[in-house]
Amino acid sequence: MEHISILFEVLAYFVCSLVGQRDLLMLRRLRADRQKPNPELSGHNGKTILLVDDSRELLYLNERILRLQGHTILSAGTLREAGKVLEEVTPDVIVLDIDLPDGSGLAFCRERCSRADIPVVFLTAHSDAQTAKEGMEAGGFAFLTKPYDVEELQRAVTDAMDRKAGVFA
Repeated sequence: MEHISILFEVLAYFVCSLVGQRDLLMLRRLRADRQKPNPELSGHNGKTILLVDDSRELLYLNERILRLQGHTILSAGTLREAGKVLEEVTPDVIVLDIDLPDGSGLAFCRERCSRADIPVVFLTAHSDAQTAKEGMEAGGFAFLTKPYDVEELQRAVTDAMDRKAGVFA
């Protein structure tokens, strides 16, 4: 089990490095455009997003990307931390990993998120069709696999907010 844990850490570092390098230019462009109003996101400024992932690097990257769009970002590295956040705040969207140190994001989505009607965007290293199907059956709104495109994450979060607001009802 220890070897698997080390392997996951190495893979997570590798994925974060790839995503970080690929999206550095995107972050700079977003920062430059921050002052310009974006009509696509104008109704979503100030929305709260809960990011749940055990990779601190990925949390940091996603925080920066989504915060530049005017969102309030909350982060959790475990399901326990995410549960504590949900006791105090109801986010507009949750971006949730599946494999977390203290359990499955799928079970967490089934138990906590779907009952609270919070759209969930799964962001995971699982790329098989069965896991994607399980994610959607658990109440997920979107299923993205790592490595991922930053714009795809932004679109999924915006679409989830639209759904919650009733735009896609």
